[in-house]
Amino acid sequence: MYEVLILLVLVNLGFTSYIWRTVRRGPKRKFLGKLLNGKPITPNHTPSSLRNGIELGITDEDRRFFSDFEMFADALNHRFEPNEPWRLQERPDAELTGREEPEYGRRYEIFYNEYSVGNLQIFASHHYGPADPQVGTEIELQYARLLPFGEINRFISAIANFTASGNAEEAQRVKNTIHETMLNELWQHEFDPDLDSGNSGGSIELRFDGSAADFLHQTGKPLDLTGHPSQLRFKTDIVALGLGI
Repeated sequence: MYEVLILLVLVNLGFTSYIWRTVRRGPKRKFLGKLLNGKPITPNHTPSSLRNGIELGITDEDRRFFSDFEMFADALNHRFEPNEPWRLQERPDAELTGREEPEYGRRYEIFYNEYSVGNLQIFASHHYGPADPQVGTEIELQYARLLPFGEINRFISAIANFTASGNAEEAQRVKNTIHETMLNELWQHEFDPDLDSGNSGGSIELRFDGSAADFLHQTGKPLDLTGHPSQLRFKTDIVALGLGI
């Protein structure tokens, strides 16, 4: 009788563990519905700045970069249709993450509809300048396996078109990086189905370097933001873009 009770306890424990893993790994239906079918946010930017002089190690390249990329979030958001889910919202903290020593750049929160799903940070190269505006781009995207592949590819490609489109070879290298990163996440999950990434939908991180020449060229032209959710932040932004008011 004692052996039977022990067996029943072990069976129950194993079944409970299986159910817990199954429920824990699957996203809640209500959350998934809002994530995929919600409405995009209207960004409320809190721009970072190097003008307060408290940061250490600020270079001339950093200052030029911050000036050049003042309108990056608005310009990228404008590339998406009003009903498309992706939006960038600038963060006030300029210190880059993942560094042993302080480094600075523009940092953004990534939204898919109403949910924050990751972070983007862009920073100047050591030789950043008008003749060669090289920048680094780092993207961390959560819930990756819950989002359509095409949507992720379109979003990252839109960023790359601004920060790594110096030539065809550079663009192809970024495209390969996107596909390899996403394939690795999928392969890792399938290879080890006990990974806890199921609870958050998996995440991807990627970095690429390239030229921001196309972005700097395009921001010298007016943008028609009439009625678009990626509204400009201040009257001075309109002047900076050369728009009439």
